[in-house]
Amino acid sequence: MLEKLTKSLPENIKTSVLIAAERLNPDLPDAGQDSNNDGLWAELNAKSAPQDSHDHAMAQRLEEIACIEQGAPFVARGLIRSGRFDDLQPSEKSNVEEKARAEKLNRLNSDIREKLRKASVENGAGCPGARGLAADDFRRFSKQRDN
Repeated sequence: MLEKLTKSLPENIKTSVLIAAERLNPDLPDAGQDSNNDGLWAELNAKSAPQDSHDHAMAQRLEEIACIEQGAPFVARGLIRSGRFDDLQPSEKSNVEEKARAEKLNRLNSDIREKLRKASVENGAGCPGARGLAADDFRRFSKQRDN
């Protein structure tokens, strides 16, 4: 059946699909099943941006999305309500690196929240997507500070 489904795919993609599908075979032993992908994951990891760069880029992109005028204030409100700009609470088991990353992300989120809050009372100045946000939209953040 897989042969039929992958017939029209380029050979390299077809091979990748067949290898990935093979992992779903319940008759294969678990041990060593991932060894085929170890090199691939190591290569992808080496090509990945450093975590700090990724976090900053993601925060910047989410801020841009929240500030787009078209869809205001619904897009920004949706991001807020989904918890996207909430503070992270690392667990007691988090290591030093994870706690430091959470602090950095919390600073980035705090900056975005403040930009949205300020723009919401200044008729969208600096962030047109915040035009129409109300104090209620920011209430969840004051509750976080109380905890």
